[in-house]
Amino acid sequence: MVKTTRILALLSVVVSLFSCDTQVLYEKNYALEDKIWQAHDIKAFEVEIKDTLQLYDLFLNLRNSKSYRFANLYLFAKTTYPSGRITKDTLQFFLADPKGKWLGTSAGDLVNHQIMFSHNTVFPETGNYLIEFEQGMRDENLEHIADVGLRVARTK
Repeated sequence: MVKTTRILALLSVVVSLFSCDTQVLYEKNYALEDKIWQAHDIKAFEVEIKDTLQLYDLFLNLRNSKSYRFANLYLFAKTTYPSGRITKDTLQFFLADPKGKWLGTSAGDLVNHQIMFSHNTVFPETGNYLIEFEQGMRDENLEHIADVGLRVARTK
């Protein structure tokens, strides 16, 4: 009994150490209704930056069903700085290899992706940044996209 209690206590400590990621500054995900990302449906993320010397990695969080008919995803990304300055970019993410094998991790019918799209990013101003994603595929209603999100983590 005592041995079992010690093992459970040790296991809970190990789990708690690995479950807390102190590097993550911000993470938010949106579930898409009926797994459809409409072209006009812009997903917005407001990230507060306090340290302009810190380097950050930015990730796209995405979950698609295995019925998604493309191997990639194009996004339009718009960043509005605290000062009002705006930058825009077009991003392409590969979700499957040339043979059609999903690159993310599967859980049932869903494939989870966490794809870094900006490494060692410097935010030059303190304050709130607005980062917006808009799907840039040719389909007005992009089917089989379940969730989309943003993760900002301190570079290790």
